[in-house]
Amino acid sequence: MDDDEKKIEFSRDKSDLSEMRTGWSEDRVLLSNERTFGSWMRTGMSSLVVGIGLQAVFHSMEPVWIAKIAASLFIAIAIMIFLIAAVHDSRAQRRINEHDVESMPAGRMWLIAVTLSVASLLVALILWLS
Repeated sequence: MDDDEKKIEFSRDKSDLSEMRTGWSEDRVLLSNERTFGSWMRTGMSSLVVGIGLQAVFHSMEPVWIAKIAASLFIAIAIMIFLIAAVHDSRAQRRINEHDVESMPAGRMWLIAVTLSVASLLVALILWLS
């Protein structure tokens, strides 16, 4: 093998390595996106808990509707967090290709977000009916 052939082979090896590292980088971003989605879900559930807690603490306050409105506000914030997280997750998954890892499908993320949103609405309904 002469010098030119060695240079071409070396260049090809460097290119393959570079593509591999880029793929791994995109995989890390996908996994990071899943962790971020989980963090947003926890933040939304924390907002939901604050809403429930407000109602529990101030349930004997007069007029009752003030405590219910305050609790409902936190429940509405939780729902917004759930849905915004699903939107951001879907956008990120469309932009990035997976290589060596298999990310959770966007549909499953939407299912989680919508389920938590519906559960939050039920909590709000129970709050207002009690």
